[in-house]
Amino acid sequence: MELRVLGPIEVKVDGADVTPTSPSQRIVLATLAAQPGRSVRIDTLIDALWGDDPPPTAERTLRSYVSRLRGAVGSCIVASGGGFSLRTDDLRIDSSEFERQVAAARLMEPRAAADALGSALGLWSGPAFGETADLEPIRPHAYALERLRVDARRLRAEMLRRAGDQAQAAADAESLLAEAPLDEQAWETLIRALSGAGRTAEALHAYRRAYDALTDAGLEPSERLRKAQSDAYDAPPAAEPEPAPSPESTASGHPLLGRDDDLAALAAILDTEPLVTIVGPGGVGKTALAHEVARQRAGSHAGGARVVELAAIDDPSAVPDAVVTALGLAGDGGDALAVLRRARSLDAVVLMDNCEHLLDPVCDVLGALLGPGRTHLRVIATSRQLLDMPAERAWPLAPLDCSGPDAPAQRYFRHRADASRPGSVSPADVSAADDELVTRIVRRLDGLPLAIELAAAQVASLGVGDVADQIDASMAAQPALAQLSRRGGEPRHRTLQAAIAWSEQRLPYDAQQALRQWTVFAGPVSLADGRAVLGVSPETIAELARRSLLSVETRSGRTRYRMLQTVRAVVGDASESTRHSHLTHFAGAAADAATRLETPDEPAAHARIVELLDELRSAHAHARRTDVEAAVRLSMCLHRFGVSRLHAEVLGWAAKLVPLVQDRPELRAAVDSSLAYRAVIAEQLDTAEQRARSALGGEADGPTRCRALEALSDRALFTGDLDGAVRLARQLADAGRRGGDVYCELMGLVAVAMALAYDGKHDAAREAMRAAGARFAGAALSPTQRSWLAYMHGEVLLDQDPPAALASFESAIDLAEEVGSNYAAGVARLSAVTLQSRHSSASAALPRYADVMERWLDTGSWSHLLTAMRNLVPVLADVGADDAAARLLGSVTRPDHTPTYGAEAERLAAAASQLADRLGTAAFDAERALGGNQDLATSAREAVAAIRALSASLQPVEPEDVQVERG
Repeated sequence: MELRVLGPIEVKVDGADVTPTSPSQRIVLATLAAQPGRSVRIDTLIDALWGDDPPPTAERTLRSYVSRLRGAVGSCIVASGGGFSLRTDDLRIDSSEFERQVAAARLMEPRAAADALGSALGLWSGPAFGETADLEPIRPHAYALERLRVDARRLRAEMLRRAGDQAQAAADAESLLAEAPLDEQAWETLIRALSGAGRTAEALHAYRRAYDALTDAGLEPSERLRKAQSDAYDAPPAAEPEPAPSPESTASGHPLLGRDDDLAALAAILDTEPLVTIVGPGGVGKTALAHEVARQRAGSHAGGARVVELAAIDDPSAVPDAVVTALGLAGDGGDALAVLRRARSLDAVVLMDNCEHLLDPVCDVLGALLGPGRTHLRVIATSRQLLDMPAERAWPLAPLDCSGPDAPAQRYFRHRADASRPGSVSPADVSAADDELVTRIVRRLDGLPLAIELAAAQVASLGVGDVADQIDASMAAQPALAQLSRRGGEPRHRTLQAAIAWSEQRLPYDAQQALRQWTVFAGPVSLADGRAVLGVSPETIAELARRSLLSVETRSGRTRYRMLQTVRAVVGDASESTRHSHLTHFAGAAADAATRLETPDEPAAHARIVELLDELRSAHAHARRTDVEAAVRLSMCLHRFGVSRLHAEVLGWAAKLVPLVQDRPELRAAVDSSLAYRAVIAEQLDTAEQRARSALGGEADGPTRCRALEALSDRALFTGDLDGAVRLARQLADAGRRGGDVYCELMGLVAVAMALAYDGKHDAAREAMRAAGARFAGAALSPTQRSWLAYMHGEVLLDQDPPAALASFESAIDLAEEVGSNYAAGVARLSAVTLQSRHSSASAALPRYADVMERWLDTGSWSHLLTAMRNLVPVLADVGADDAAARLLGSVTRPDHTPTYGAEAERLAAAASQLADRLGTAAFDAERALGGNQDLATSAREAVAAIRALSASLQPVEPEDVQVERG
């Protein structure tokens, strides 16, 4: 059954409209739908129906309404807890779907988030709860949904802007401002979208309109809005970012002739089943079909489609981290499967391509992702053999039909042959002249699409008859080719291998050599990277692509070349010298990008590292086997990328080096220094100290010393050793200054100022802040470095000037998010919401706390999650959620967590006293003990659920009414 409340109340069962015609029955249904799954008391339902003047027979009449409703909508309405509730087991409520899609969108990258939010907003057809919205029991829920709708519209406009779609972002912002002219965030998005599109005059005019609207209402434009105006004067047009891989961008673009039945069947399976595996031999078209299924289904999922290309991975232990990366999640470099278990709520279709060589780790990943119970995730796997998962549905894929002159196999050959010689003859001429020859070729190749494509590519230089003759001759003359299939392989697979080998033999010598060495690349690479590693001409690479031995992918105007897994299996392995060239080139590219991360060119450097991840993973694995020093250098140059982006996989590579460097003190020190900061993020602070001290006690070079000191300084901040934090941070700044490392010097000065501020030494903190600002005034800093300076500014001014502090935090968030610096953005976001909760409306801050905590849960950043939870306890107490606050207090004060200190400890102590008075000592102790038995992640998820439930019942506060007052 489907219940719609995002507009007029509607009920549908199997597509048929069964909406009650009685207004009274609709009121009962709407009141229950406002709190789905929860018991609604009888007196609440009576109030909704009759207000303050119910008839004497009110309860009996209500039961009559419920009885008639059950006749219309089935058994979804049940008696529960002295009232009635709406069971959600077999019920889809569009409001719940909307909330879930919006929550999922907040975890996504900008382009995917904008698409997901567009899908969520498409669920609306009018004001929430329609005619019943003003009834007392429904009004707060309707209002909360309307506010979430506005939030989603505002967020979609901003995500469109960040994804580079400036025109649509401006249009969406204008549409929202027509209804909410005092929405400063929408004004900011509009101004930045217009200036990002090079429409400076319009951007400045938009600021004037915003100024007029706000001042007419007695409000002053915020610092952020004024900064958007100043940035508009000299902002260049925003470059379009590289989109995340998707089925549409990675598919070959060839038509799926003869696959209509397969597409329909797979679509039907995925409507009800979470996992389907497309099984078949190499070259039968599994990947092309899977991409098309994912593309067609992407619009049905808030998170769209995600592609996990496993052909690029030969290390089973790398699979979980690679999936985390492909899904756009993040972690601490530790247990990637735990991150995937937390991602079960994602609504997306995931394509896992080429699973056959990694069956065990793939099954581990799918077990974590799909788990027990219902899920919105759908997984399409391709493999040459079944995964043998419990929930797996298999779809064996047969070759193309070759039965008649116009069968799919013959039509596919003609299509590819025509594409290989554009302008020579028309498809009609080819089909009329060569029917028998085409049929002979495709039957000889057993209808395998890849083999047909390879044969058709030869038509550019041979006649169809010559192609047919040479295929026959090649297979007859080289019977060994027919034995190349894997053990248990089908006979048709042998013909594919023969076709690939035959195509290879017809290449010029240079192209043959390039094809054999191309297997060194793990994924798609640019022309420049391909040439640099192999030392070949552009014409040679173009020849391989023209003959379909390399597939061509184009994204954002950039062409990249990929070798199909089937071709890779036939042509053999690259030479050791080529592997060394691959390692040298991509290690150098990573080092160059890592250097540029510390400059204003950070956005391009970030995109370059993301683009190279497949190759860097492969290079690191090869270096671990052959050149440990190179592997260590590669991990160290990527250390700051991994930390700032909280990139689980990249951070995890250093851990794989530990057994390889035990007898190499300098290398061991470098590895320990990197792992020390990973432990800080994971709140393994004793481990962090041990690793960092070990690094400093070994043969530490300048960069190693800086990494270790940064870990020790931040560990001291977390544990409350503020004097130690200042001392270590000053050592870090000195080490950075001596070594010419701007990042380390800056982070040291930032940490000094923050530690002094946390210690209540405000004059000294302000002086340290001014010194840091003066030291880097006019310096060409990266956006992330500027973000840390803005964050420091906010922390130092936190209590003396809350509005200025909040503006600094918001600036830090914007700077960091634009370049993917999840760490800096996360701590600034936490500080901003904590400041708002202390100086404005606690109820308004609650949803923002949920957002912050979900992000830290997703990244596995337990130290920062613990800080967020400790700051949440007083907020829950302020809004009267005493049970939840007491449980959370028990969790965050467990003895195995780092101790709280300073103002945070004072606020927790005050909240504890307040809760004990209100709950009574026995009840308070019981709730606190309950929380003390929960791990951090469980308590956090429970707190997020409590916030979601509270948000609908608390009196909402308009965003423009929430002001941080000057202290």
